[in-house]
Amino acid sequence: STGNNDLIYSDANGDSVRVNRWTDITYPNRPPKVSYIEIL
Repeated sequence: STGNNDLIYSDANGDSVRVNRWTDITYPNRPPKVSYIEIL
């Protein structure tokens, strides 16, 4: 869960995904290539 934070995930391809607060995220066994995570 992201809790009380909005997040932006940016992967190695340059794509970014906005994740709103209070969102539950499940990861596969091999997570995608995340270059950085921005906490808003």
